[in-house]
Amino acid sequence: MRQSIERQNWNAEYETQRRYEGELPIPFVDRIIEELGEAGKQQIGLYVGCGNGRNYIPLVESGLTLHGIDISDVAIEQLEQRLPEARGKVFAADFSKISSARVFDYLIAIQVFQHGDKKAIDNLFNRAQIALKPASGRFFLRVNSVSTEIYEQHHILEGDDQFGKTIFYESGPKKGQQIHFFTSDELEEIARKNDFDIVLPTYEVAEQRKLPQTGTWAQWETIWRKR
Repeated sequence: MRQSIERQNWNAEYETQRRYEGELPIPFVDRIIEELGEAGKQQIGLYVGCGNGRNYIPLVESGLTLHGIDISDVAIEQLEQRLPEARGKVFAADFSKISSARVFDYLIAIQVFQHGDKKAIDNLFNRAQIALKPASGRFFLRVNSVSTEIYEQHHILEGDDQFGKTIFYESGPKKGQQIHFFTSDELEEIARKNDFDIVLPTYEVAEQRKLPQTGTWAQWETIWRKR
């Protein structure tokens, strides 16, 4: 049920709300390109939740060989329209059900590994660990912070602001979805449990919402390397 609601909501966002249309890539994209360097252009990566290309396209244009998946088939269609050469490299798929082992040199997940409850989140991180090559695979991660001032109606399903929490949205574009908000300590524990070393210490990025919405929206960004 979670998958069908999530796909339905994201398809609606991309189709009727024109999600990310005209928006610039986030600054984390430049950090990813810098970290991978020239050697990264000889490697193969996977972007989980590539959407319609807001961040995917500039990464590819920098010279990276990057595959992409997204739960929204509408987003993938829009990406292929914007970047025809992406056909055959991007697919509508659910990463939580993918079992590719030791395939990728690096993996990118921007605002994706927060979808679901704690059990679902643990599964995503485990699959990331499996998908990366050992002893060198890098993981570029951006996820919700508990510092976020949640704007839409919701209720807490599990956890709290001290240890990380999962909420259920009762209104807004994510209505009907379970979304997790992390603490930095929680992320460090997840890295340790999944045999990742932290290359770039976790730091928080906060943004003021655009009117008529109010409050701030906060994200953690970090880079890990598989042991």
